[in-house]
Amino acid sequence: LLAPGQPVLAPRGSVREGSAARWFRRHAEGVFDVDDVVARAAELADLVAEARSAYALGDREILAVGFSNGANMALATTLLHPSALPATIAFSARWPLGDREPAADLSGTRITLLNGDADAMAPLVDVERTVREALAHG
Repeated sequence: LLAPGQPVLAPRGSVREGSAARWFRRHAEGVFDVDDVVARAAELADLVAEARSAYALGDREILAVGFSNGANMALATTLLHPSALPATIAFSARWPLGDREPAADLSGTRITLLNGDADAMAPLVDVERTVREALAHG
């Protein structure tokens, strides 16, 4: 277990792609609908706020952990709404924001990126961009 004894919130993306549930739309494989990413990140930030209240989590830190599409959504939410989701562990994530900038202040965030150097779906160039952007904003 990642955090024994800690509460777990496991939401599911509401976008359907064939029979798969996803967090956001894509134009094609590897081509994100960035407007949808931004909108869905706001929805996830709102869901986290609602869960914080509903489950009496107070000011406990919420850590997102995701793989692939889930990692991209967690990362987008941390980059755009750092107060809602200040920490993310992302497995096989890409830069999710296209040409958009992250929030102005990411100084309180913690982002862990775990990508393989031969992962064609999540190339290291995306990891490098995420690192550059996070460092530039915090």
